[in-house]
Amino acid sequence: MNEQPISALADYAKLLATVKPNHPVILAENGQSQYALVSIKDFAAAQLLQELRVAEQGPFYDLDTVMKELTD
Repeated sequence: MNEQPISALADYAKLLATVKPNHPVILAENGQSQYALVSIKDFAAAQLLQELRVAEQGPFYDLDTVMKELTD
């Protein structure tokens, strides 16, 4: 894991160059991990995973019910 002090943001171009897919940069403040810099692909994957988790909760509809609602 790539952990850096938050002061590394002073040279943000250098810091951002170290962010790679599946390899976030963790920023620590006062010795505690506080923030994560992730690639946009990792961010999008995390968003999609969250949406799928919400969708798994339902509600679910069968095809007959959907077709009936569409034609009414």
